[in-house]
Amino acid sequence: MLLTTTSCTTVVGLASFQCKKEVKTVSRNGQVMVLDGFLKPAALSHGVGLHGIVPHICLRLQSGGRCFGKARASARDESLSLEERDYGVATQLFDDCLPLARGGENNLQVKEKMEVDESASMCNAFSSSSESCTREEEMVVTTSSPAPLVAALKQCADMDAAAFHFPGHRRGAGASQLLTDLIGVAPFQHDLPELPELDNLYAAKDVIAEAQRMAASLFGADCTWFLVNGSTCGIQAAVMATCKPGDYLILPRNCHMSAVSAMVLSGAVPKYVIPILDSRWGVAHGVEAAQVEAAICEVERGGGNVGAVLVVSPTYFGVCSMVEAIADVCHHHGVPLLVDEAHGAHFQFQANLPRTALEQGADIAVQSTHKVLGSLTQSAMLHSQGTCVSHQQLTRCLQMLQTSSPSYLLLSSLDAARAQMSEVTCTAGLGTSIMDAAVSLASSAKNALRKIPGLLVLDKLTIDKKAAAEVALAGIDPLRITVGLWELGLTGFDADDILRLEYGVVAELPSLLSLTFVVSAGTSSQDIIRLIGSLEALSASHKVCLGFSLLYSRLHLTVHCRNHMCGKLLTHLQ
Repeated sequence: MLLTTTSCTTVVGLASFQCKKEVKTVSRNGQVMVLDGFLKPAALSHGVGLHGIVPHICLRLQSGGRCFGKARASARDESLSLEERDYGVATQLFDDCLPLARGGENNLQVKEKMEVDESASMCNAFSSSSESCTREEEMVVTTSSPAPLVAALKQCADMDAAAFHFPGHRRGAGASQLLTDLIGVAPFQHDLPELPELDNLYAAKDVIAEAQRMAASLFGADCTWFLVNGSTCGIQAAVMATCKPGDYLILPRNCHMSAVSAMVLSGAVPKYVIPILDSRWGVAHGVEAAQVEAAICEVERGGGNVGAVLVVSPTYFGVCSMVEAIADVCHHHGVPLLVDEAHGAHFQFQANLPRTALEQGADIAVQSTHKVLGSLTQSAMLHSQGTCVSHQQLTRCLQMLQTSSPSYLLLSSLDAARAQMSEVTCTAGLGTSIMDAAVSLASSAKNALRKIPGLLVLDKLTIDKKAAAEVALAGIDPLRITVGLWELGLTGFDADDILRLEYGVVAELPSLLSLTFVVSAGTSSQDIIRLIGSLEALSASHKVCLGFSLLYSRLHLTVHCRNHMCGKLLTHLQ
């Protein structure tokens, strides 16, 4: 029996150890867990020879390429105590985890090096994989449900059980009445921990693994991970898995704050690319392939190493980049392409929507499933394809970044959203899919808003001419409605307050010159009517303001000059 691990430092006890047969293959925080060949040491000893607090890491037990539900090995070193021979405990300090997860060298003396077996990738444990493991004395849970995780959660919630597990509200019995009056008892009844029937996010083999496999199939990925810390942890994990300390990460200036924190965590060095600036709307769009090519070549000429390229597509305003051309450049240089596609999880499901990042050759796409699709806030997915990025390193990084007590409400909402988009759901009276209906409603709204005096709608005709050529090729998300307000003498923040407080219309994003609204499958025709009516009233009460237009022109000139000077300064600093 060979014991291997993907990252191992100080080893206490034996590398080959005896795992008693009666240990259950269950998943609980604070227990020793043997899950389909994965031993997960945790913080409590439970009298089995575990000393001190051990961070959660997984040791893979492997024998001839076979995976066993019951881990068994024999102690070979008779010089060690019986307790040490009972269990081998691998400890890994957090400050040593990060360089290991990024593929760097650890700074601790390794007492025993263990062979890494890439063929036994931990993607099998955390995410779904086509590779199957032979299990001994263990039945694999299978389900024919269109949403396996949702079905398992319902089954557990309906169980007549005396609960002595976390969380403390005990399926709603001990919950605050203030909250049950607000949301009812049902959310508490389904707020369950990692029960055996519910699988384990970090060693998935049953319903979570199946749900992630189904998601990968739908979204066109080789491997999909469910995220409970939003797209933020997905971006961070992608950067940490591709960039070692000192590597360059090429990214645009309008990146999300998660990309900045990812560089702090990974030790990567930023090489910024200035995105296409739209002087008319006062926003930044995407980046061009030529800019990425120039940045990579500049780093290579200076003797640096590019760990990855990160682009944002689509932006908050729905503007996409030419991901396919950027992917070609990246792969020509052997550099992985990471795409922050947080605002584009719905692109897969309607013909008029832009192509997805994976369809255009991205290695990793991180999507906020909750933004336009139907999962709960904070839930997201990370999709990977190809072999450019190690699934094993992604898995390790995600486990470090996410909570050890993932919410099954969030996880099941991802499964439910995937199942919803897998069906050809028809809306009453329209006979079209729910995403077709959303695109139709957004198009109707834009056509009506274009006729209102003093308003502009962000599209290929109103976008800045310098940005129009690139945007015309890449596309704009038709479900984003960005309305320019400067001719009314209003800022987006002023208009946002008026619409929300006086008309009950709540926008997604106010900015200095505009307001952005998001249409989704949950948008109704009545919502669109209220949106149009409120903006008509806003236009009538704030007539086109020539004075403000002149002020805007001066402000525009000031902003343009500032951006020009900043661009020159950034070029000098880089």
